[in-house]
Amino acid sequence: MDPLLQYGPSEYGGPGPLTIALVVIGILLGSWLFGAALAFLSKGSAQRPNDKDKSE
Repeated sequence: MDPLLQYGPSEYGGPGPLTIALVVIGILLGSWLFGAALAFLSKGSAQRPNDKDKSE
């Protein structure tokens, strides 16, 4: 049997859980920022036609 197959993720000793936590936080933060940007842009584009109608 290959000795490398005997080790599990908890026996690795590296920053496995820290890396996983940072990736999850990054995905959550990135998706929140993307949603906030879309809301901001849609709010801004919704106000523009009203401004054009008022100026005409």
